[in-house]
Amino acid sequence: MFEYIIIFIFGTIVGSFLNALVWRLSVGESVLHGRSYCTDCHTSLNAGDLIPLLSFFLLRRRCRYCRSNISWRYPIIEACGGLLFVLAYSIFLKTAPDGLAQSLLLGEHGRDILLLIRNWFFISVLLALFYYDLRWSLLPDSITLPAIVIGLVFQLILLPQQFLFIIIAALVGAGFFAAQYLLSRGAWIGGGDIRLGALMGVMLGWPGVLLALFVAYIVGAAGAIVLLALKLKDRKSAIPFGPFLAGATGMVLLYGDQLMSVIRNWYGI
Repeated sequence: MFEYIIIFIFGTIVGSFLNALVWRLSVGESVLHGRSYCTDCHTSLNAGDLIPLLSFFLLRRRCRYCRSNISWRYPIIEACGGLLFVLAYSIFLKTAPDGLAQSLLLGEHGRDILLLIRNWFFISVLLALFYYDLRWSLLPDSITLPAIVIGLVFQLILLPQQFLFIIIAALVGAGFFAAQYLLSRGAWIGGGDIRLGALMGVMLGWPGVLLALFVAYIVGAAGAIVLLALKLKDRKSAIPFGPFLAGATGMVLLYGDQLMSVIRNWYGI
């Protein structure tokens, strides 16, 4: 339980960093330089203003300096980071039941620890892309392309025997969206979806990328029907598809075997 709490806190810290990363990329600023600041009054924030989750509620959702409202998006992303990191850790415990700390101290489960770190990295990237596309309807190459390169390095170390299939999955994911882009001349999807398709293949390999695409289109269609029924969108409204792709990729990354089992049972395969 102690490790769960520590990892949840660590995940919220990563979520807080992702909030800053997404905002700075959206306004063309470097995430490596400069202190965090209020987006309304541009006053630099101190450590007490940046405690994940807690600061939002202690400050009663207002900037300490200009009293402008702080968006609920910030604590939501922080909480999602914490919860997703805990979920990834719970999967790690299936192969290392004594926990992360003891595994590190005893030098055990090295590959599983690296796999956990890989999953945390992939989750962070997917959460950033989910948030960015949901807010600005854009999948920035400044997140996707470095993630593809780092993801390939992880996979080459962890899954060298499957690396060729991972490359094939990346080509299939990119090609699936590239075909749609060419057929519609960019009307159906944007170029960012092509790079995200490649990233999905790198993260999930084969046939995981196909499962993620299947889940994304099913959930995306259901989501569109709900939005239309609630009159939050109309038939002419553009609905960003990146959040569905990122969400489906995260589901398959963490629970791909269970999802595949459900689908096989459903279709009697």
